[in-house]
Amino acid sequence: MSRAHFLILSGIAGICVACLVVRVAFFSETQPTREEFLNPSGDTVMCPMDVLRCSDGSFVGRQGPRCTFVPCPN
Repeated sequence: MSRAHFLILSGIAGICVACLVVRVAFFSETQPTREEFLNPSGDTVMCPMDVLRCSDGSFVGRQGPRCTFVPCPN
């Protein structure tokens, strides 16, 4: 492989790595790991991401300032 080809491939690999780093940083900042809700005092509340299985087989998550489970569908 000539030096020119090596430099081109190195540049392409560097650009790919840079794009991957930027994508991971952007994804981690814009995708919260937990749902955020505001309680009456205005403080941010982080609810757990667990779910409750309803009797019909569907699942519901927590919501609201007290992080209570959403009612199961009828």
